Amino acid sequence: MKKYFLIGILAMVISGTLIWHVEHKRYEIYVASSPLTGTILTWKTDEKSVRRNLILLNPNNPNDCVEFEFYLINKYHGIGHISSVFFDGEGFYIISHEDEELNPTKSGQLNLSYLSSDGIVKLAENLICNNWAFSGFVKSDTTLFMKLENNLYEIDTDTKSLHNVKKFRDGKVQVYSYNEGIVYQNNKEVRFYTKGDDRILFYIPDRMSFDGWYEMGKSVLLETPDRTTYIMNIIDSELQLFSEFSFVNYGNSSHGILLQLMPKGGGGATIFDTDYTWSFLLGNDVFTAFVISIYNTNTGYIKNLYYPYSDTTSSWLDIPYDKERFTRIRQEITEMANARKM
Repeated sequence: MKKYFLIGILAMVISGTLIWHVEHKRYEIYVASSPLTGTILTWKTDEKSVRRNLILLNPNNPNDCVEFEFYLINKYHGIGHISSVFFDGEGFYIISHEDEELNPTKSGQLNLSYLSSDGIVKLAENLICNNWAFSGFVKSDTTLFMKLENNLYEIDTDTKSLHNVKKFRDGKVQVYSYNEGIVYQNNKEVRFYTKGDDRILFYIPDRMSFDGWYEMGKSVLLETPDRTTYIMNIIDSELQLFSEFSFVNYGNSSHGILLQLMPKGGGGATIFDTDYTWSFLLGNDVFTAFVISIYNTNTGYIKNLYYPYSDTTSSWLDIPYDKERFTRIRQEITEMANARKM
């Protein structure tokens, strides 16, 4: 009897393993049926040093990426500590502090520069920002914005000039891209700003916070006071639970979101600050505290980026991923930086 019992257990294990492999393969095919577009921009810190490399990566395969060694730019161009970066397909907009060694009298001031293979050009100086959690770059179709606390700037990408176009009453308001402008929350209103026009786009329920788009122009993420996240359809205001946790939203593609789960408590992350789903059993990643994740709204697929997070740089760019072109740009910028070293 014991022999037959063991044979039965073994058969169940083999059968279960075969079923898992079949379902796992089906899930892989399902995920592959809805590829993501664009390029993801984020930081990677060298574990052996304090160097930070900027990464442009393929949202369908994060291991397919191009790293830019920005410590060379810091060291040989004297731009100081980098606070935020945006890539426009050819070069980088950089918000940075003055280098204290080169100019100690201006160490607390911010500059906006543009770095490309042609060199680095300072576009604006004497900028001020003391709260980076609600500041950074936002790209809307063909318009590039930069928010520094209460001030919203528009950057003319042709002339590389900076224009202050709006002042918010609250510097902690978060802005997100929409068409040629930005959207932001004002009490129960979500407002749309573009080219001097500022109007109500839709309303959200009382005591909820607007956390950006779930599907651009269709649905949004809303956070409750207890840090639970819902999806709201902006047509009929119907609510659907997304997660028991809250998130930072770093941007969207057509059916993708770059999200970072935030822990429930105020004392840092615990082992309980992880949002498991059934697809974890099929090899899907899970939302984890302080880890930036790629989320596919069509398939529910989650891919975590296990890099130190950045409040002000990580974003989902509407630039097609092109490893060959990005590698060429990296080589040209590196050669330019090394030439300056000499």
